[in-house]
Amino acid sequence: MIIGKGVEKGSEMTIDMFMRARERWLMPRKLRVEYEGAIYHIMNRGDRREPIFVDDEDRQLFLETLRQACGKTDWQVHAYCFDGQSFSFSG
Repeated sequence: MIIGKGVEKGSEMTIDMFMRARERWLMPRKLRVEYEGAIYHIMNRGDRREPIFVDDEDRQLFLETLRQACGKTDWQVHAYCFDGQSFSFSG
């Protein structure tokens, strides 16, 4: 069976291509470089753009958890936004 241009299934090249792809899926990403005093934009979106909070109490719990994390790490949140299916903040 031919895969792509002249690459046969089971050939060394196919196995090598598979192993490289597998490493990308299983290897953790490299650590991000952090700069002292920099401002970062953090965002997250629900799967299939579904709501990320069940109700207002859930949203308040998220804010309290974020407040606690900021207290432990000396982070500062300058602004945040919730739109039901995502959140975004900068700090």
